[in-house]
Amino acid sequence: MSRKVKWGVLGGAGIARKQWVPGLLDASNAVFYAIGSRNLDKAKDFAAEFGGVKAYGSYEEVLADPEVEAVYIPLPNHLHKEWTIKALRAEKHVLCEKPMALTVADCDGMLKTVKEEQMLFMEGFMYRFHPQISKTLEWIKGGRIGDVRLIRGSFSFPLDNEQDIRLNAEAGGGSLMDVGCYPIHFSNLVYGKPPQSVMAQGHYRDGGKLDLSMVGILNYDHGQQAVFDCSFAMEDRQWVEIMGSEGTIIIPKPWRPDRAEVSIFVRNGNITEEITFPVSNPYQLEIEHFSSCIIDGTTPLMPGEMGKDVVAVIQACHQSARERSEIQVANTN
Repeated sequence: MSRKVKWGVLGGAGIARKQWVPGLLDASNAVFYAIGSRNLDKAKDFAAEFGGVKAYGSYEEVLADPEVEAVYIPLPNHLHKEWTIKALRAEKHVLCEKPMALTVADCDGMLKTVKEEQMLFMEGFMYRFHPQISKTLEWIKGGRIGDVRLIRGSFSFPLDNEQDIRLNAEAGGGSLMDVGCYPIHFSNLVYGKPPQSVMAQGHYRDGGKLDLSMVGILNYDHGQQAVFDCSFAMEDRQWVEIMGSEGTIIIPKPWRPDRAEVSIFVRNGNITEEITFPVSNPYQLEIEHFSSCIIDGTTPLMPGEMGKDVVAVIQACHQSARERSEIQVANTN
């Protein structure tokens, strides 16, 4: 029987219950072993929903369990650094939800611990593991649209629940952190590096602490650019368009394909080709990939340095929006 990685989850966040754990249950090389909450009754309720899972009344107990090999951290953004480092120190591999942390300095501390403990770490951008993204990158690498010159990405949805942690500035909330990070990550992925500078404008509230919407221009080398918009105050929408010197690729549902049949399109002149992908679960594929890395001792597809680059861009966008000027992105090397 092939080995399966035993996973623990820190916290009963909605994304864990509704998206990530169902993906874990479908994974071929992983098993849901333990759930930890600061409230034992909540942990027991979570465990009972999925059956056969250990329930702990603290995150520390999950990390102390010698059977747990890897942990998933879906905690609020401001807790990512603390609990990633604690998990790594406990010799657990870590899959941390995006964004990686609040600041580049926080990311540096996390990556330093990864190196010291010689454990694996990956940021949870599950969209990357959907086959439509692999096909898009294959088209780009193969020159299907020539040289990429511009990427346009959008992600928004209305968020009006004032109790939602994503509307808490002190916890690392805001539209840029929650959904703007997707088109930023994708643009860095396509261009192979972070931008040199950014220009951004945002709609803030809470005394300028929390962004409800953001629009940004990312300037890469050799005239390559990306434009993104994100919002908690617009309709539910997602989109990405990659324009090259010889054609365009369109992905109508890039970030949340959500176990549905989806299509992507490549247009060269008057000729458009459509490729349709059957239902798949990017969370399951993400978990299977990281579990395989643990079993085989291989490097994850998205190392932590990619997450640090995204955080550097997010910080620069906030600075640009507040100062109304072009901002150089911090060198993360």
